[in-house]
Amino acid sequence: MHAIQHVKIYCTPSYIKQNMFTFAARMRTLPTHMSAKTSKTNPKAEPWLQIGKERFARHGISGINVDEMSRTIGIAKTSFYYLFTNKEQFLIELFEYWEYKSTKKVTDITDLLTDPLAKLQAITKIFFDNIENDLFLLQLFNYTQINAEAHSVLNDINCNRKNYLTDLFRSLNYSEEEVEHKTRLYMTYYLGICTQIQFKTLTEVDQDIILSDIQEILKIKFK
Repeated sequence: MHAIQHVKIYCTPSYIKQNMFTFAARMRTLPTHMSAKTSKTNPKAEPWLQIGKERFARHGISGINVDEMSRTIGIAKTSFYYLFTNKEQFLIELFEYWEYKSTKKVTDITDLLTDPLAKLQAITKIFFDNIENDLFLLQLFNYTQINAEAHSVLNDINCNRKNYLTDLFRSLNYSEEEVEHKTRLYMTYYLGICTQIQFKTLTEVDQDIILSDIQEILKIKFK
């Protein structure tokens, strides 16, 4: 895996306003069979997106080989080009699909919780209990170095995560300065751990260490 370069995260109102047409254009290019903001994915597209998610996480852009994917899932590659037009379109949909799946996994659990500290603990366990998601994020970081569209997708993902964490820390009654500081620390630690664990399967001991680190870094105490 290549070294990860620094990627700036822009979540300011001015950035969003300046890039709103880019975001809108990207959403307009999504075929009607799939929208990352809903669960309405065409059943015929699902196998391609799922195998693409697994292969991109493990191999990066080189893993998106239509012939190999076709053989793996046992579906003719003509289906791929009928559904996605080309590989570039597939990648954008794949990133949106991954974002939706990752977000849904978090919200399915945290929506059942009311205590913000319990939510923070829950999402921490989710983040570090899914190696494939961690690897996918790292590969996406790498791909942004050569693809501007991927950078736009990654920025959306990071903005959503940053805003979610910010709201959680605000709910814990921290000052705005503390909220910004703790959000930045959390996201930095998460990315750092992702680069370290890569293909390693985390044990319960590993997860306990991570939870302990998070509590120490953020100066908070999980229940």
